[in-house]
Amino acid sequence: MPRTLPRALRLPLHAVAGRNDLARHVARTLQPRGADLSRAIHAYAFKNDERDFACALLTRHTRLWLFRAHQGAACGDFLLVDLSCTNIVRRVVFVIDLKQGRPVREGGTAGYQMRHAEQGVAELAALGVVAPEAAYTVLTGGGAELLVAFG
Repeated sequence: MPRTLPRALRLPLHAVAGRNDLARHVARTLQPRGADLSRAIHAYAFKNDERDFACALLTRHTRLWLFRAHQGAACGDFLLVDLSCTNIVRRVVFVIDLKQGRPVREGGTAGYQMRHAEQGVAELAALGVVAPEAAYTVLTGGGAELLVAFG
């Protein structure tokens, strides 16, 4: 396992389908050893309605790649990339902070939890998912409300 955990971990549908699937995905993807396994699983663990949101979004929209943000990295809860455009320069990135039951709000920041959003997007660029100069949109709101917003 790398010394530091990535700010964003890609979540394929199989990683969110069941209650323990995320832990298995973290273990397989990052291959932490010993005590690092617990730390890694905790860093990406779901709270409240996050797993339901991720599962519903990935089930409905196969063109989207969803990344779980490391919860100590202050780059939101999720980073979302629309892969419908094959040109990485034109791909759309959303940094999402779930707020249960709240209406969707675009722009601005959600305070502490978003202070390193730019570094999260930069990590996606380093993976080749988006361009290094990729812009992003901050979205906050409840999971059900965000699902409606994404169609």
